[in-house]
Amino acid sequence: INPVVKGKLGGTSRFHIRIRNTNFRLTYAMIQWRKLNPNTNLSPPPVSWIKTPNNRRTLKISQLLPEDTGKYQVRIDGVEDATATVELQLLPAITCDNPKLTAKIGGTATFQLMFNIWPMPGYRMVQWRKGKMSLSPPPKGGKYGTPFNRKNLIIRRIEAGDAGIYTVTVRADIRDQTIVESYDVELIVIQ
Repeated sequence: INPVVKGKLGGTSRFHIRIRNTNFRLTYAMIQWRKLNPNTNLSPPPVSWIKTPNNRRTLKISQLLPEDTGKYQVRIDGVEDATATVELQLLPAITCDNPKLTAKIGGTATFQLMFNIWPMPGYRMVQWRKGKMSLSPPPKGGKYGTPFNRKNLIIRRIEAGDAGIYTVTVRADIRDQTIVESYDVELIVIQ
């Protein structure tokens, strides 16, 4: 078992187990998964039956939400000390390799973001702002650009007033819940 599995918000994570004990004497054994903290059986409990010592079984969690993070334990009924614990972590919903850019007056700056959300939010679900000014869709004049998927923000013909914090907000509908994540980037303007 991989002790830590990382998943994307809204995505799918899988925990795989394999029985390696060659002295395994049961014809069938029930594999029981439970989420620790709170200590509860998963509902409905995912149950797998194994027939051979090297059989592999999987717990699959779809449409991941923040409350799915934590530790999970697998136990094989009828086999003493046959337990293992794994942890599910969510990747940050939004990341940027360079969240603080420095650009010269008259130049261009591009913030390139990575969305760790699945499915990828539609362009209407991504909103860029500078303070109270919406940049999605970009104001007329061509100074700001957000490509079709709006993952990136392009600032052209930079002026001193363009310095500051820009915020991207992403909305995603997952399992009848609306998840909202925001991320700030900063532009520093030099002469």
